Amino acid sequence: MWVCLSGCVSCAYPDVEASAPPATEGTPVPYMPALSVDAADAGEQLKALEKRVNKHVSDQLLPINCCGSVAVVAVFALILYLTWQFKSDITALQKDIEAIKADSVALRADRGVYALKTDIDAIRGDNNNLAANVATLPSNETVQAEIKAATDALRADNQKATDALNAGIEAIKAHDVTDKAELDRLSDAVRLMAELDKSAWQHTREAILSDSNTTMTQKVARVEEVDAKMKQLRKRLVA
Repeated sequence: MWVCLSGCVSCAYPDVEASAPPATEGTPVPYMPALSVDAADAGEQLKALEKRVNKHVSDQLLPINCCGSVAVVAVFALILYLTWQFKSDITALQKDIEAIKADSVALRADRGVYALKTDIDAIRGDNNNLAANVATLPSNETVQAEIKAATDALRADNQKATDALNAGIEAIKAHDVTDKAELDRLSDAVRLMAELDKSAWQHTREAILSDSNTTMTQKVARVEEVDAKMKQLRKRLVA
């Protein structure tokens, strides 16, 4: 600043430097010319100019500083907003994840309950079918009564056949039977009587073991089978 001021003074007042006394030999004497009124005014003008320049620069930099401050505040506010927004989003995401986990647990429980309900329905259906099948079966008392009646009838028929056979044997003993055909018939009657006794014994055994070895349906079928066989044997014996 003072260099510029000296230069300005030299340019503005060339006679000041020209009026300086020449340097003498020996020790030089510093020359300090006295400032004139014009030089003092020029210095004041320069100071005023410097103030105006500084003020102008300050005035030019003030909006920039304000804008920079506003920008810094805006950036800081944006950072805070983004931080708050991201925090809210993260919190919401965590809540969504927890909700999804809860829904998954509930869905697994619902699947287990649905599978259990399906099994229960299947068991109920099987029970209903079993009850319907049991309802179509005859009662135990009915089967026992049928078996007893069939057994009594077989015993009665066996007794009649035995009496008839004994009567025939006595008749044969009372007469000399030499006819081979008659003897063969008598042998067939004895063999059929043995088969009849064997079938009656099997039927009696079936009636005794029916409660532990056979079902009601099997008992009824067995009674019908033995009854048919006994009827066939009786027909052959009578013939």
